[in-house]
Amino acid sequence: MNIKLQIPIYMPQLNSGGKFVFGLSELHSDLSVVIPPQAFKEYHVEEDESLIIFTGSKSSGGFCVTSERMLGQSKLSKILAENPCLRNPKSEWMVYKGRKYRAVKRNGNRVPLTEEDRRTLGIATGDVLMCVRSSDIAFTFMHHGPLMERSKNYQGEIPRY
Repeated sequence: MNIKLQIPIYMPQLNSGGKFVFGLSELHSDLSVVIPPQAFKEYHVEEDESLIIFTGSKSSGGFCVTSERMLGQSKLSKILAENPCLRNPKSEWMVYKGRKYRAVKRNGNRVPLTEEDRRTLGIATGDVLMCVRSSDIAFTFMHHGPLMERSKNYQGEIPRY
């Protein structure tokens, strides 16, 4: 399945001082989620063959995406030091300080998930996830919460992937 990449001229900010939105990405039938082009570029995802995904917050669900490169250069590098399995893109889900983590092998501009990932993350095929800038080391695919609700009434255009 080929998805036409759209690079928006701007990135919507749904509330003053709020998170910047890269776009909306559907969990496709092949259990992959497209990384919006602007997130792909900003986080230099092309440098990472594998990515580390971890569960999102209780209020927004979904999952966050980082990499060994980004995590290793941060204050959270001890997550990698204490969990070397995250260096293997075929890792199983593991728990660290209340969140679940797993490494996956990137497929082009997509985060490929498994059926187990889908269940662990509480998402379903066809669900729309909002990709937002979370921090300097991770972006998030939100599943629900106030920001997702606000997106439904947003008057501007939010790119969909």
